[in-house]
Formats: sequence, structure tokens, C-alpha cells
Amino acid sequence: MNWIVIAALVGGVAAATPPGHGAADVLAVTTALQSDSELLKLHRGYTAYLDAHPDVAQLESAYATLSRTAGFGVVAQAFDEALGNDSESERAYSKYSAFLSANTVARSLVEGLNSVNIGGDAESGVANEALGFLRANPDAALSALTSPEAIKKAPEALRPLLAKIQADPRAQQQLLQGFQGLQQIPGAKENVYPWWQTAQANPSVGPRSQELERYLAGHAERDNLWHTRNAALAATPDVRTWIRYWHGRVQRQPVLARHYWDYLDYMKTHAEEMKEITAGWEQRYGPAPKWPPEGTPPAMKPLRVNSDRQVPDAAPRAKSSHAHQVQRPTVPRPARPQRPELRTAPVKEK
Repeated sequence: MNWIVIAALVGGVAAATPPGHGAADVLAVTTALQSDSELLKLHRGYTAYLDAHPDVAQLESAYATLSRTAGFGVVAQAFDEALGNDSESERAYSKYSAFLSANTVARSLVEGLNSVNIGGDAESGVANEALGFLRANPDAALSALTSPEAIKKAPEALRPLLAKIQADPRAQQQLLQGFQGLQQIPGAKENVYPWWQTAQANPSVGPRSQELERYLAGHAERDNLWHTRNAALAATPDVRTWIRYWHGRVQRQPVLARHYWDYLDYMKTHAEEMKEITAGWEQRYGPAPKWPPEGTPPAMKPLRVNSDRQVPDAAPRAKSSHAHQVQRPTVPRPARPQRPELRTAPVKEK
């Protein structure tokens, strides 16, 4: 049994002298986990779940690595933070994400809609609102894309841009193909449109969602990882919600934010050390907690993304010199869709 295992099991971590920088980081993470019983409980449940699901473990490792890049890390974390503050949005997104992950045709159509260039960079703020309005009102979208009269029913701030879309055959055809195609896919109405409507009604979640979608539209491999991971997490109810929560807790603990994912990578190549530490925790605290935990995660305080902890993106997006000139219009947002009241026997909340 080496020095890390001994320190972890006897609680004398702070007094140990590590032989190298990598091991020192491991020791710091172990100390942070053992100093907070809730963090340790979540960590043990999370890692036990990954041990039992090696496919998810591989995806989580790749996702954690990607999350530390400045491009993807910023937009993905901002989206998950906004999502975590609204349980209704998170439920809607979980259904949407699982549906797209299982239906490649629907996913292709949605990605086509997300990648439409409406109005150029100088009108990006209005364009985002226009796309959000069209997605939240799919029936009106088909009319607004083809009928000049229908544009009059759209919010006034969006009418000039919608008229410009009608005058742009390429953008008009791409949008029509997406909306008409989705109408033909079973399940799209129940799984795609409710998320779009919820996102449009939530001024915090909607913009973050569109930023992420635009980023993924320009990075095919990362887009594939995002959807593949979501598909794997959707296999077990509530797993994505709790993993999102655990990622957020990691980001809010200074030592874990800097070293936790490296710690997990280190332990993959030092399996014997990990086994001994895990065995010691099991002897002291009992079996690893069930994952996902019961119920829904509690809300967390807002977190500002710290780009100093992220490495440069492999493919940074150029910022438009016109970005500061964009004035975001005030567009009426639809009321959130009402969840139907189900008269069934009580079940465990998912």
C-alpha cells in the first residue's frame, strides 16, 4: 500500500509529502473529498456508476476533457448552469435530447435548422430571436416562411428579418425542409416542440441553448460526442440530471475544479491504488451510494465560468467586429406549455 492510499485511509493526508506534482494533485483531491461528506458521497456514487457502465465512463472522460477547452467549455457549462436552475426546462430538454439521440433523421433536421445563417453576424441577435420564434411556433413558421401576409402576425421586431428570409431562397428552403421534415416524424411533436417552446419562454435558458447549438453546428465531432453522451445517459432515468449536478458541484469546489478530472484519469492508470482507497471508504462508510440519488438535485448558487481553468479551443470562433452594435429586440415570449395533469397512482419522481 503506497503513501497516497495510506494517507487517504488514515486521514493524515495534509501531513503527507507527495513525491511528484501529479500525485500532489491526487492527494489534494482526496483531501477535498474526505473533508466534505456530501462531496465524498456523490463522488463515490458517481464513480461506482461509471465502473458499472464502462461505455458511459469513456464518454464522460472525453466530455470532461472537452469541457476544459475554452470554446466548448464555456458554452456547454453556461447552458447546463441555466438548465440546472429550472427543473421544467431540464425535464423538457432531457426528453428532447433522448429523442434526438435515438432518431438520427430528426437530429439531422434539427441541426440543419440550427445551422441556417439568417441575416449575417451584424443581425445575429435578431436572427436568434427569429429562429426561436419560428421553432416555438412551428405552424406559424411554415406560413411565415412562404406568405408575406403571415409575416404581419409575427412580432413586429422580427418582421423585417422574416421578410429577408422569404427573399433568400437558400435560407427559406433550408428552414422549410427542417420544419416540414419534422412534421413527418412520429414523436417530434411530443419531444422536440415542447423543448423549443420552453426554451423560448425562458430568457435564461433559450439564449444559452442557441449558443451551444450554433457552436455544435460548426464542430461535427464535438456535436457527435454531445449527442452520443446524452443517448447513453438517457438509458437510466435521472442520470443526466444528477451528472449535470455533480459536474456543477465539482466546478464550485476550488480544488476539484482544478484537479478532479485529472484525478480520475490518474486513477485509471493506478487501478490498485484506487481499489485500496475504495475498499477503505467502503469499510469506513459502507457500500457506495446508489446512483442516481433519490429525488431531484437541489438548486445551486450561480457560477461564473472561469476561463482561466480552460485551455484554448482547437478551433476558436472569430468574433464579429459588429457584435457590439446588435440591439436585442424585445419579442413577446409564449407562455410555458402546461404539463398535463395525470391521474395515476403515485410513482417515484423522475
